[in-house]
Amino acid sequence: MERSTHLTEKELRSLSRHEMLELLLRQEIEIEKLAVEKEEAIKLQEENAEIREKTGATTETSLVMTEIMSAAQNAAELYLENVKATGTERKEISERIERRNRESALASKKILMDTQNVFDRQLERLVAARAELADMVKRVEMP
Repeated sequence: MERSTHLTEKELRSLSRHEMLELLLRQEIEIEKLAVEKEEAIKLQEENAEIREKTGATTETSLVMTEIMSAAQNAAELYLENVKATGTERKEISERIERRNRESALASKKILMDTQNVFDRQLERLVAARAELADMVKRVEMP
């Protein structure tokens, strides 16, 4: 017997004991199914929070390491060239190093933009997953 779970009081009173048991069984199965969906949604939300934390930390670490490596490289080059150079050569060396510093700064900005784009794409996926999770939770909480 296939009846809707939304019955009026009159319809409920007219059901046989067997029909009522079938109705209760179907409702219990649906409740169990929704409970499982709710648990999966909660787990997905927790995983998404962890991913957001890791992505942010990785992005920040990457940017800091790029800046540190660039500064160390420039300092090493400046030191070596200054040790070897005379007055006129030092001026040329300083100009080259300044050019390299500008190029490094541009490269760092590009890396920053690329990293931000990756982060933005990850964030968009997380926002979409969160919306999906909210829909799942609404379905679970609806009678």
